Parts: sequence; C-alpha cells; structure tokens
Amino acid sequence: MILIDYSPVLISCAHSAVTWQKKRDKLLEAGKFVSEDEKNTKVEDVHMFRMLNTLRMVNSMNRRKYGRPIVCVDRKPYWRSEVFPNYKKNRKPMDRTMDWSMFFDNGEDILNACRDVFGWKVIDIPGIEADDSIGVIVHNIRDEDHMIISPDGDFKQLQIYKNVSQYDSIHNKKVVEKYPEQWLRFKIITGDKKDGIPNIVSDKDTFMTEGMRQTSISSQNKKSWSAASNPMFFCTGDMLERYKFNEELLDMSKVPEKQTKQILDELKVPANKPGNLYGYFASKGISRFIDSLGDFK
Repeated sequence: MILIDYSPVLISCAHSAVTWQKKRDKLLEAGKFVSEDEKNTKVEDVHMFRMLNTLRMVNSMNRRKYGRPIVCVDRKPYWRSEVFPNYKKNRKPMDRTMDWSMFFDNGEDILNACRDVFGWKVIDIPGIEADDSIGVIVHNIRDEDHMIISPDGDFKQLQIYKNVSQYDSIHNKKVVEKYPEQWLRFKIITGDKKDGIPNIVSDKDTFMTEGMRQTSISSQNKKSWSAASNPMFFCTGDMLERYKFNEELLDMSKVPEKQTKQILDELKVPANKPGNLYGYFASKGISRFIDSLGDFK
C-alpha cells in the first residue's frame, strides 16, 4: 500500500507556493520581465498545482509495487488530547502572514478529488491522526508491502517490519532507520517536545508551566536505557509510570482498540470508482495534467 501522510504535503506546498509568490513579486518590483501568465497566476492555484503534482508523482512512482494510494488525514479533536490535555498545546502558531484558510480549503478540495475523481482510498476519521491510520494499517496488514510517504521521523518505528519503506517526498529522499526498536525506546524516554510530551524523568506539565524545564537525562543514560529491552531494567520511582504513559502516546502499536477498529473498518470499505479526471482538471484550469491523466489512476 502507498500510505500518504496528507498534512505535510498540504503544508509544504503552501510554503512553496508563498515562496514562489514572493520571488515573482520581487521581480515585478524590480521592473524585471515576468510573463503575463505569471503575473495573473494566483498563489492558491500554485498551491493546488504543487499538491496535485506531488500526489501524481508519488502514485506513478510507487503504484506498480505498492498498489493504489491510501490518503491518511489528521482530524481534530485528537483522542490523545483526551488522554493528555497538554497534547500539542505548546506548538508554535502557524505563520500568520499566510492565508491558511485558503490553503486548507484547497486541501479539502483535493481530498474530495482523491476520493471521488481519482478513486483513491481516504481515511478521514474525527479524532484520528494520520500517524494512527498508518500505524494501525502497518501493524495489522502484514502480508503486503507498504510505502509510507512522509518526512515524519515518528514512522521510523514501523521499520521493524521488512515490508515497510518510507520516502520523504518533500526533501526527495528515503527515510531509513537501522535500529527501529531502539529508536522507539529513545523516543519514549526523551519524549516529544513539539507535541508537549516531556521525558520520563520530568513532570507531565513541564512544557505548559512557565519557566519550567525538563530534568535532563545524560547522553550515557539515553544510550544505555534505549538499548535495554525492558524499562524495568532502568526505571526507578515514577519513571516506569512516565515511561508507560509516553509509550501510550508515542508507540503506534498502542492505538486504542476503539480507534483501531474504526481505522480497520474504514479500510474495508471499497474505494470509489475513478471519475471524470479530464473534467476535473479542465474545471480547475489545470491543463498540464491533461496528458498525464493515467498518473492519477
């Protein structure tokens, strides 16, 4: 299966489109030549084109070996926020100079196209993140090869299976982890600051308390603890409880039974038959894909 982590595609293409717009505007301000087509092109059209082109390339490069794509979506409110109210609460706000509502509208439009025009499977369930969907599929569908399309290092843990590969379409490179089990233990031990999850020797509210910092873990302990096959070998006091708590949030094999069932049930629903691709691209004014419609099938 081609398992696409959708949010990074949307966000990276948004930044790329804004960068294009700024470069074009600088050329105009400097009085340099810019074609009429470029002058009249809207940033939202560039965003849509780059998203579609990324999805096209991902499909055409991988479908022969891995089959048709499954697009996995993040949809709030996440179940982890019920388990841990601080989850993702301390993330930096998105660039407020960008019109994110427009970019997200584009994303919804393309999701609908994936589902109704391209005939791709879309897993879009309230409370579930793409990490959950991809993790559950990989842990439960063991008789197929999987290609994960994402720059997210969290998916390295899934390389415990030989049938799993990962490709970062944003930076055009494979993501390879030689020791995925040890990598996951390291992640659980050190936490995930960007998601508000402290390390196992710090208080759960560390990142939400002003002026409070994590208790540090020495490099030697990080290395030796990650190499241990059982947290009982190094956990003392409340550390084991914190380890199990972080494990529940970060180990993709620990997605709760309710959410696991929702994902697997959705996976069983047949994808729609492909629709009128020519009509879709014509309606969007995107003629460059007319000669490569097969890349979306």
